[in-house]
Amino acid sequence: MVRALRNARVSAPDAMSGKILSALSDAGVFRLRAVVIGTVAFQIYGPLLGVRFANTAGQTGDLDLAQFHLISVSVDDQVEDGLLATLKKVDSRFEAIPSPFDRRKAMRYAIRVGGQEQFAVDILCPLRGPDRGSITTLKALQGDAQLLRYLDFLIYGEINGVILHGLGVPVNVPRPERYAIHKLIVSRMRINSAESQAKARKDVAQAGALIEVLLEDRPYELQEAWNEAIGRGPKWEEKLMQGARLLNGDLQTRLIGLTEAS
Repeated sequence: MVRALRNARVSAPDAMSGKILSALSDAGVFRLRAVVIGTVAFQIYGPLLGVRFANTAGQTGDLDLAQFHLISVSVDDQVEDGLLATLKKVDSRFEAIPSPFDRRKAMRYAIRVGGQEQFAVDILCPLRGPDRGSITTLKALQGDAQLLRYLDFLIYGEINGVILHGLGVPVNVPRPERYAIHKLIVSRMRINSAESQAKARKDVAQAGALIEVLLEDRPYELQEAWNEAIGRGPKWEEKLMQGARLLNGDLQTRLIGLTEAS
């Protein structure tokens, strides 16, 4: 099935991402409920939803993994050998990049050539409630992670997916409706530079592609996720409405129309 999907030119990760995800899966990362997020996760949704998306994924030179802190400290298990050792099995050039918040810790692993990053793996963790710094330790992954707001909404209730690499790599990804809503939120947080604005445009394109399918095939799941996000407070609602207004007119109207009457 994986070979058939690849031959049909269904979106699949680049070779490096595929090899890394395969190694992480073998090490038990996804057994411990780590979640693949970002463009690599988006590439899974086409086969999962039974559709072929237009070119909204783009190329990526990085891979993002996230895990809830509570899960990391609660599970009585750990990644075999640790993250850096696992990544070095894929490419010995991987190195831990010291955190700008604490040089003794690393939440990013990268291959660098001539001082330029060629590929990077970022480890993330949701931040809820009051600020408590920018970095935390994830015991199960034997590493550190950057704390980010809005991430808890994205990775809650993750689902199983398969990366189209080799014989197929089983991973965890966000629910597609949560991915779409989250992309609308983060698109409004990427407006400070030309590079971040380009990422914001990709965020909106991916959100729009998913929302168009979900409105037809999974409207109740999309409505539930939309209203949950709206109900989280004024800041959430403001970013969501701003992001929704970047969609084309029909999608914008239909999505905002999901809002429950107050």
